[in-house]
Amino acid sequence: MAYPSEMFPTRTPFKYLHHLICVPVKVSDSVDSTFIFDSGIGLNLISKDLCSKLAAGGCKPTNQVFSGKRMSGQEVRCELVSLSSISIGTVRSENNVPAGILDMNLPPDFSEIGGFLSLQFFEKTPVTMSYNTGELIIETEKSIEELERHGKKVVPIELERNGPSIDAFLDLKLPSGKVIRAEVDSGSDSFILNSKFMTELGIDRESKNMRKVIGRDETGHEYARYFTHMEGPIGLQASEDIFQRDLDVVFQDIIYDGLIGDSFLKRYNVTYDVPRSRMMFI
Repeated sequence: MAYPSEMFPTRTPFKYLHHLICVPVKVSDSVDSTFIFDSGIGLNLISKDLCSKLAAGGCKPTNQVFSGKRMSGQEVRCELVSLSSISIGTVRSENNVPAGILDMNLPPDFSEIGGFLSLQFFEKTPVTMSYNTGELIIETEKSIEELERHGKKVVPIELERNGPSIDAFLDLKLPSGKVIRAEVDSGSDSFILNSKFMTELGIDRESKNMRKVIGRDETGHEYARYFTHMEGPIGLQASEDIFQRDLDVVFQDIIYDGLIGDSFLKRYNVTYDVPRSRMMFI
């Protein structure tokens, strides 16, 4: 999918399911569904059930397996398929859209979810999450130029590619002044930092203001999460104007320095311009 041919950007309303952005899509020109936009998931995903509903050729096995890692380090493997098309509004991505098959074991309130859209889906087309209007906006070449002219804060992102998977990273400055590399993850609710930064930031994990949660994730991996309020600013290294102060933060042992979740992102309108390796905030 490249820039859409329309003169004006394509606007599609989204809704929240908990902290997750849900977008109506049409898959293989035949089935209407709802997908979650998740900038941190890396790979597009489709449920086994939805794949089986598509017409012949709509969801084709590739005889390949994708291997990635969750934020806590466990390996995740899934079968890769090729989708004939996915449409959002009037914009259609076609010709072998890559996706992984997900055997979704999700709660009942996720029954309408047929898959996940990653940054790979927007590899050639900038997309804006307009949080104040509740719209996913697929930009045109003209509209992206307008955003640049009208005050959007532009920051570079580092893209990591693993086959059909794309993840985006930003440099963040912590209250201590330390600069870290954090994944942009709209699929996470909280602002998450690696536990290794607790000492540097003066965070006492035994404090009475700390809430500790021990649990197991969907893979059976046991985790410890520390929920607390952290004073001081956390902002983008590339733009002094994009920062937030006194945030609720989760500390956890993860493979990244940190994750920038929905609680941070939704305070702006955010454009993911993957073709130019940048993001825009306003």
